[in-house]
Amino acid sequence: MHAAYMPAVWNQNGEGMRIAFPTLGNEGLDDTIGEHFGKVPTYTIVDTETHEVKVVENASIHGGGEIYPPELLSREKVDVLICSGIGRKALSMFQGFKIKVYMAGVKKVADALQDFINGELKEACIEDGCVE
Repeated sequence: MHAAYMPAVWNQNGEGMRIAFPTLGNEGLDDTIGEHFGKVPTYTIVDTETHEVKVVENASIHGGGEIYPPELLSREKVDVLICSGIGRKALSMFQGFKIKVYMAGVKKVADALQDFINGELKEACIEDGCVE
């Protein structure tokens, strides 16, 4: 899926969303979702209204910074995180920031985004989180 051909996706209020994916590099929609959410080198963020694809470095505590990944993504105004797996502490932090988390497994960002658009991903709950 090329960003220009991405269908518009709206939240319940009719607004576009910013969807983040923990990724292994700088390949945008062609990148692969990493297995270890907090320890990936980058996060790919897709804006479903403007179709902008932005890659940000993991400048969280796991990447040498001073904040946790949920706070980093909250500062990027993310509405949804789609990941392979996530710890319970991080999942709880996302819930505190009102960011929904969905489980997609390890796959290309474009494929996981399409699965989300099609309603095929499961929203994560605390029981889905890895015990840290």
